[in-house]
Amino acid sequence: MTSRGRWVTICALLCFCTACAGNGDAVTTATTRFLDAVDQGDGEAACTMLSPPAEESLTSDGTDCATALTELDLPSGGGVRTTSVWSDRAQVHTADDVLFLVDLSNGWRIAAAGCEQQPDEIYKCVLEAS
Repeated sequence: MTSRGRWVTICALLCFCTACAGNGDAVTTATTRFLDAVDQGDGEAACTMLSPPAEESLTSDGTDCATALTELDLPSGGGVRTTSVWSDRAQVHTADDVLFLVDLSNGWRIAAAGCEQQPDEIYKCVLEAS
C-alpha cells in the first residue's frame, strides 16, 4: 500500500470512528430522555421515544401507550453506563437496566427496555416489540 493509500485508509477509519462516537451521544441522549420520562411517570413523553413496534406491543390490547407504559415495572434508569452502536442498532447498559434502540428517520428510539440477560445469552425484556 502506498503512503497515500495508508492516509486515505486512516482518514476513513477516523471518520467512521467519529460517526460512531456521534451516534453514541445520540443514543445516550435518547436513552436519557426515555428514562427521565419513565422516572417522572410521564408516559406520554416516554411513548414518543418508542419504536413503532415497541409502542404497538403496549397498545395491542386497546390500552393507550402512556397508561400501559406507566403500568410496566421498568427499572429506574440509574444513568447510562455504556453504549454499543452497530449501524442502526444500539445497546445501552444503565445501573439497573439494559435497553435496545433502533435508529429511525425521526432519531434513535427504544425498541426494548427492562431487559435481563438469560443464561443462554438471550435477553428477556419487560418492554419489547411483539
